[in-house]
Amino acid sequence: MIFWAYIRARVKSIACMAVILIIFGVVYFLADIQLDIYLYSLQLSAAFLLIAAGVDYYHFLKKHQSLAEFFELPHPELRQLPAAADILEQDYQDILERMMRINKELVTRSDQTYTDSREYYMMWAHQIKTPLSALKLLLQLEGNLSERGELEQEVFKIEQYVELALQYVRLDHMENDLEFKEYDLKKLVRQTVKKYSVIFINKKLSIDMDGVSGKVLTDEKWLSLILEQLLSNALKYTNQGGIRFYMEPGQEKTLVIQDTGIGIREEDVHRIFERGFTGYNGRMDKKSTGIGLYLCKKAADQLGHKIHIESKVGEGTRVMLDLRSDRLEIF
Repeated sequence: MIFWAYIRARVKSIACMAVILIIFGVVYFLADIQLDIYLYSLQLSAAFLLIAAGVDYYHFLKKHQSLAEFFELPHPELRQLPAAADILEQDYQDILERMMRINKELVTRSDQTYTDSREYYMMWAHQIKTPLSALKLLLQLEGNLSERGELEQEVFKIEQYVELALQYVRLDHMENDLEFKEYDLKKLVRQTVKKYSVIFINKKLSIDMDGVSGKVLTDEKWLSLILEQLLSNALKYTNQGGIRFYMEPGQEKTLVIQDTGIGIREEDVHRIFERGFTGYNGRMDKKSTGIGLYLCKKAADQLGHKIHIESKVGEGTRVMLDLRSDRLEIF
């Protein structure tokens, strides 16, 4: 309570006043002054002190309210603080001003470092696509190359890692890059599968998309990224059998991606969307970064979609992508 906080802040002054009044009482008593005179002077002093205390409490309350409002400001500036009442308060404000100035310099420096790094990685990701495209073209021209299929697969993996790095950098500003429209879901799935056709061919895996249907309100580029990362993960850990896309029975807006891969350990399932988490499968695959599924989850959250995974070791994995748009908030 503000009143008791005020009392605690002024307890020394109150104690001093009480001691002064007691001293006056002792002096009046020793001087053999009539009690009525002492009581009258005591009443006058008490009335004056109460008025002074009331004014002081009012200023104390106003200053507290001003500081509380200052604390709630999203971007506070020193000039918005109440004026310093004495040299001690001014000293505190000078210290605060210096700390705010240092903090602002650190934030500016950090923002500049982040901007420079982001621009560099985006430039690198775009520039490296040129030699990759040239390498891909050379592979297509080398029709007699016996290991052409394996080389094409490795080049494709490099392209995907570059694209993943580029999208990871863009993730912080994803909201500025969204364009929501209705899209044919089967068309998006077909485009994703076509992109990974070289992996399907080289691993001799089957693909089933017949169960996909309907339209979805989403951003095409970012949903495609999610589908690509989910399919990439399924392909990475599936060596026989195949991958199936279909709509969850009774949930026409939930897309399921089911593989016949090695599956995920139960203790790893709830952590696979954490950044950098690779789990047991990732530790077996030394090239795993733990970024792909983290990126999927972050992008899905921004799009208003939900991802849920079910898996058993040795039986494969089911990824359920809830594409309902009723949770979507467009500002």
